[in-house]
Amino acid sequence: MMRSAIAKFAAGLRLPSALILFLACSSSTTTTDGTVPGSTGGSGSLAAACDKAKERATKCAVDGGSMSKQGEEDCDTITSCFGAAFRAPLGQEMADCYNDRGCYPTVKECSRKVAAAHASEDGIGTRLSRCSSKGVQCNTEKFRYLDGDDCDLFVLVRNRDEMATCLDKPCNEVPGCLVSFTRGCWN
Repeated sequence: MMRSAIAKFAAGLRLPSALILFLACSSSTTTTDGTVPGSTGGSGSLAAACDKAKERATKCAVDGGSMSKQGEEDCDTITSCFGAAFRAPLGQEMADCYNDRGCYPTVKECSRKVAAAHASEDGIGTRLSRCSSKGVQCNTEKFRYLDGDDCDLFVLVRNRDEMATCLDKPCNEVPGCLVSFTRGCWN
């Protein structure tokens, strides 16, 4: 199966990843009231989802611990992506789904599930249609600039109006533009 251009682009980012790490470490992951951005508080909070991610990793560490680091990475994804880049309450829905998945399935299952549940909201259909049309225009047999998972981002992210400007760019610039709205989301 062919990886999307966004996944390839994100995987190739080395220097920006260091910059992202610097920014993440130099900025607060909590609001002024001490909650994680996008958190609903209580047992359904993103902070609770972080704890659950660590528990899940411990449970899945059948080989003596190679999954232990995964819990920390999942927690980082929950706070830096789901809580910061995704609109409420979708960040919480993603965190809940993320933690309910088995030990090794990909997170794309969750983004598809949450996006599908919210695809009929106002203005989303137009964005999804426009994204799909751009994919038809840009994708070739050898290279996919956009796929359905990429278009699902228009349902999930906070800045979807701003992100829609990515679709006005030349095909080869679209993946990098979309990635800029989801930094910290995919390990």
